[in-house]
Amino acid sequence: GSILSFPGVTAPSTPAAGFGTLYAVTLQGHTQRNYLAEGGTVIRISRDQILIVRNNSGSLITQGSVLNINGSSGQVPTVRLADADVIGPPQALAVGFAIEDIANNGFGLMIISGLIENLDTSGSSEGDLVYVSQTAGGFTSTAPSVPAFIQAIGIVTRSHATQGSIEIDIVPPVAVILDMSPIMTRVVLGI
Repeated sequence: GSILSFPGVTAPSTPAAGFGTLYAVTLQGHTQRNYLAEGGTVIRISRDQILIVRNNSGSLITQGSVLNINGSSGQVPTVRLADADVIGPPQALAVGFAIEDIANNGFGLMIISGLIENLDTSGSSEGDLVYVSQTAGGFTSTAPSVPAFIQAIGIVTRSHATQGSIEIDIVPPVAVILDMSPIMTRVVLGI
């Protein structure tokens, strides 16, 4: 058999269109394997789970937006902005974050597990849970108010205005449903 060896190097330059680069770096005495995509996005192999998605939301989806899947285009999931104010699935149910800007009707990358970086997490502290926001595509460290969908989506690992990060841990939402006959409230876990 053959062996592919990755010596620890500094991050290479962004590859040309249609190409990607595999490389390794040493971090705190451990080797980390990475894939550098043509747009400059770094994917940590064995840590990040990435999906190719298509934006059919009607507008640009920006890097760091919280997304949900609303259908498919061939074998590629289509996405739009998740929104805790939209009571019930499917729009309230978050499944990942855009790791790059995705043009309307364009294809891009969504991370569903791992660490998303280069976010503005300055409004949160390290260790805070983050939730789907009541602003479409956003996240917040304050759980939304009833009757909004409440869905934890990760934990802040770095609080910073431009280099913040969130460890993604998407859990089923808590839907609070008000039944007005005879004014009874019930909490439903999941969907």
